[in-house]
Amino acid sequence: RILNASLWRKVHVDPLPFSELYEVGRKLHPSLPCSISDAVLDVLKKIDLSGRGSGLDESLQVEDATVPTTGQSNIFGHGTRCPSVREFIKLLNRISSSIRFE
Repeated sequence: RILNASLWRKVHVDPLPFSELYEVGRKLHPSLPCSISDAVLDVLKKIDLSGRGSGLDESLQVEDATVPTTGQSNIFGHGTRCPSVREFIKLLNRISSSIRFE
């Protein structure tokens, strides 16, 4: 049987650090100004609950990145999932397809 539990293994994969996530966003949307990519990444940093690290690039860290954890899960509402890399890339895509920067 394909769904036999003994055939499946759990593999832990750490989330991409913010520095690598920034690079992915810049490579996918090179036409966007750096300030837009920075702003979108800063928003993700504020609301991300994945435990992802900042990576090696210290210049991308937000000065006030400490967000209190009390009540943090309530900002998304009941039954909603937390923002992820998918939302980061989708937002960059929406910005680049709807706004033309010169």
